[in-house]
Amino acid sequence: MNAKVHPLVAVLVIVATLAALGVWAWGSGAAKEIGGPAGLIASPSGHLYVQMQNVLLEHDTEGQFVKRHDLSRLGVERVLGAIGFFPDGDVLLRRGPDERTLLDNVRAYLRLQNENPTVSMSPESGLYRCNLESGECRQFGSSGVDFNAAFSLYIDPADSTVYISDTTRHALRKYSGDGEHLGDAEDGLKFPNELVMHNDRLYVANTNHHEIRIVSPETDSFGREIVSVDVIPEAASLSRQIWPSHLVRVGDEWWVNNMRSGMNEGGIYIFDDDWNFKARVDLPPGADPIALLPFNGEVLVSDWNNDRIHRVLVNGIRLGDFESPGLHDLVAESVERRWQYQAIAWFALAVLALLILGLLVKGLLTDATKDASEEKPKTQVEFPDEMVWFTPDERVARQLRLSAWLGGVLVVALIPLLIYVMVLTDFRLATYELALPVVVILVIFVPIVWSSHRNTKSAIGIQGDTVTLRNHVGNEVAIPMARVSYSKSAIAGPDSAVFLGQHQLALYDREVLETQVFPRLTGAKSISAWDMQMTLIRMGHPQGVAAVVVIVGAFLAGIAYALLR
Repeated sequence: MNAKVHPLVAVLVIVATLAALGVWAWGSGAAKEIGGPAGLIASPSGHLYVQMQNVLLEHDTEGQFVKRHDLSRLGVERVLGAIGFFPDGDVLLRRGPDERTLLDNVRAYLRLQNENPTVSMSPESGLYRCNLESGECRQFGSSGVDFNAAFSLYIDPADSTVYISDTTRHALRKYSGDGEHLGDAEDGLKFPNELVMHNDRLYVANTNHHEIRIVSPETDSFGREIVSVDVIPEAASLSRQIWPSHLVRVGDEWWVNNMRSGMNEGGIYIFDDDWNFKARVDLPPGADPIALLPFNGEVLVSDWNNDRIHRVLVNGIRLGDFESPGLHDLVAESVERRWQYQAIAWFALAVLALLILGLLVKGLLTDATKDASEEKPKTQVEFPDEMVWFTPDERVARQLRLSAWLGGVLVVALIPLLIYVMVLTDFRLATYELALPVVVILVIFVPIVWSSHRNTKSAIGIQGDTVTLRNHVGNEVAIPMARVSYSKSAIAGPDSAVFLGQHQLALYDREVLETQVFPRLTGAKSISAWDMQMTLIRMGHPQGVAAVVVIVGAFLAGIAYALLR
């Protein structure tokens, strides 16, 4: 077990590990993205809209299910930020793809300020004012306005003025109903979230300052602080729920959702009109409340983790769940998809465990079959007729056989996984994000492992001016020295060749090649590595076939990548 590991074995194990971990991360991440109910929105007509993933579920004033609105019909690829209704029934939302990069997500996780501009990067992305029934949309703002990260909004029902908390840029924005920019405010804000207008004052959940900030909504003094109130009672501190994100006016009281540091698993705290703490709403274990909305004399609380919407009396006592056929069906769909992605993630870990176990078992078995003869030189055997034979390094050959075995296990394990993912999920997205990278890795490394393994049966015999090549299938061909060509990577005759390996992935002992093989080829022709590669391709040698597969596969993968973007 102390023998050096062949580079090809190491690369294959690393690639397999990264592939399995990549699939696990992808599946786990996709499962977490499929949460339960999030936004709760009241329209000017009094209808209740539940936002869950890329869908709005419409209910009438009595809570009866009316219609399911698929937001992809409006060009929304993923809901980012809030959705609000104008007095005429139009909705304001963000269209286009999720343009956040890995760096953007890292910055958000570290709670660093978003440095991306608020101007739309393309005509199809950014804030749009849309009609849910007709599907018609028009750009919000003549130059295009975009918040490609978290944001909340409040639309004044009197004059359609739009107030937006630009969460990751630590700012408030004010716009007219058509998107004309009216003002900004940044002083004293850090990750502001939900906005509420009450008595001509704008209330802001100033999350990272652990307060509700009350500011002026007037254009000439927009954002000027009037007062800030502490909304972290002792009960919240003890529960580590100190990050206010949502608030709502319920009668003469204020209800605030204080989240934990991961912006999840919050608690609902009730304050009187003077912001004195009164009570905490009793939520079920594991609850992750998001939005709050007074509706039909109760307060609805969306629960992302538990796939529920809680009904709570104005005194804070929880009654049960808000239910509707549309919500039930969508939750069932989401639960099924979530488990599918989670199964993919666990299957990937199982594949990784299988590979590691296989590697250990194979290594132990290989170690057990070693004998003392392995210590004897394997690269040169002299016969009575003075023919000198050179064979592959047995240690390298054994490692290449191990590589081929692991490669076979990897292919057998990954192909069913990829088919499973593409059939049960978004075919285009799964192919682009997961299948294509894995296929590219397999296309590059599997042919290399296969061709190297095939060459472990080869040998080179030299006697005077004759070279005998035993090819990858064991056939021997005697060739006059003058008709032999060679390079650092192979020795070839007109119809047969022996692959020696590359410098870092040598199949034959490199020292033996340099000191005993090449010096004997005095009458042979030395050619370039490129010419030798073309010779191997022309005669259909496994190494040539592998090179063609890698080049063609990479080319086709590039085309597929461009088409699927």
